[in-house]
Parts: sequence; C-alpha cells; structure tokens
Amino acid sequence: MIYVKRNGVTVNELLTITASDQRRDPFERTTHSETTDAKQMSIVDRGFLSFEINYIAIDPTHQGLIDSLAGLSEDIFTFDDGNGEVTSYGMVQSFKYQSSPVDALMRVRVDVLLIAEPPNLLLQESGSELLTEAFEDLELDL
Repeated sequence: MIYVKRNGVTVNELLTITASDQRRDPFERTTHSETTDAKQMSIVDRGFLSFEINYIAIDPTHQGLIDSLAGLSEDIFTFDDGNGEVTSYGMVQSFKYQSSPVDALMRVRVDVLLIAEPPNLLLQESGSELLTEAFEDLELDL
C-alpha cells in the first residue's frame, strides 16, 4: 500500500509519490605531500520526498502540511512508495498548486526535504535507564 504519514497521521487524498535516492557526495582530501588524489565520501544526504494530493482546503492533514511549511517545523514523515517503508525527519519545502481545469481535482505538489533518521526512542530510554543504574552503582567521594 502506498502512503505518506506526517507525525503518524496519514495524509489524505494522495495521488502520486516520488522519493529520491539517498546519496553521498565525494570530496577531495588530497594533501600537497601526496602523489595521487585522495577522495572521501560525505555524510548521507537523505534526499527528497515529493507527492501530489487532491487538495481539500478543509482537510486537517492538508492544513497541517501548510502549517508545517509556514512554521519551519521538523516533522516525522513515514512513507511507502512501493519499495518498503521509510521513516525520516523532514521539513516541508514547498506546497505548489498545479494548474487544473474547471470542475477537476485541485492538484498540489508537496516537496519534503528529508533531514535525518529519527532516533530509536525505545533504545534511548532503555540506554538511559542502564546509564542511571550504572551511576547509582558507583560510590564516588566528591
């Protein structure tokens, strides 16, 4: 099933979805003392998520996308474009009204910049509990 969710809520009236590939860019790291070029890879660029919706002004999921754009908020986007589910933090970069004939769908293209993979909160919680227990076991003279 193809879908887009923003903060756990499915975006209604989804028409199409396109996700870009994740990528790393090479950069030069050669020094003056080296006789051959040396390159290194950058950090992972998570890419973009673009999707089209049949825009309905009173739909709260559509209004939420507009609010996210206006508020520069970082949201959690979960989507499946047919290649498996992906979850990432993202920021709505554009909300573009497409031309539409009279009495037809009001198409809107939404572009989301994917910025980071959300941390696993369960691991964070269990890790902090272990850390707290470890500190409780220490007897420090301060």
